[in-house]
Amino acid sequence: VAMAAARVLQAEASDGVALSALFPTLGASFGATRAGANTPGFNGSAGRAGNLVTAGLTASYQQSFFGQEYMQLRAAREDLRANRYAAAVVNISIQAQVADAYFTILSLRERIAINRANVDAAKRILVITQAKVSSGVTSNLELAEQQAIVASQQSQLPGLIQLEKQAR
Repeated sequence: VAMAAARVLQAEASDGVALSALFPTLGASFGATRAGANTPGFNGSAGRAGNLVTAGLTASYQQSFFGQEYMQLRAAREDLRANRYAAAVVNISIQAQVADAYFTILSLRERIAINRANVDAAKRILVITQAKVSSGVTSNLELAEQQAIVASQQSQLPGLIQLEKQAR
C-alpha cells in the first residue's frame, strides 16, 4: 500500500514537471554594492561613497514545433491515472485478502465447535452402547465401532485447531 501511494506521489510530481514545461520561464535578479569611503583624499578633498543598485527581470518561452511538451504532459497525466488505478487495485486486493482470511477463521471456528459437539454426542452414544453390551443387548463389535467413531472424531480436532491458528 505504501509503495503504491509512493508511486502515485511520484507520478503527481512528474505531472507537475511536465505541466511546468508549458509555461514561460521567469527570472529575476537584484544586486546592491557600495563603493568609496567618506575619508579625506590626497589634496584634502573628501572622498565620496556611492551606492550601485541593479535589478533585472528575464522571461523566456519556447514552443516546440511538434508539441513535445504537450505530449509529455499527456503521457504524465496518463501515467498518473494508471498509478492511481493501480493503488486502488492494491487497496481492494488487500481488503479482499483480509476479508477472505477473516471468513476462513470464522469457518474454522465453526468447524471446531461442530467437531466438539460431534465428539460429545459420540461419547454419549458410547456410554449407551457400553450399557447395552453390559446388559447383553448388543455385541462387542458395536462397542468397538462406536469407540472407533469417538477416536476418529477426536483425531480431527487438533488439525482443525492448528489450521485456525495458522489462519489467524
